[in-house]
Amino acid sequence: MIYFMTAEIEPTHITLDIATSGGRSDICPKALGPSVR
Repeated sequence: MIYFMTAEIEPTHITLDIATSGGRSDICPKALGPSVR
């Protein structure tokens, strides 16, 4: 839920967070889309 909101404000920051998490890549990719990849 927080990822979606932040994704709209700073998608770049989220991408870094996802890479570090290495497990939330399932929820973020949908909000950021190709940005995550």
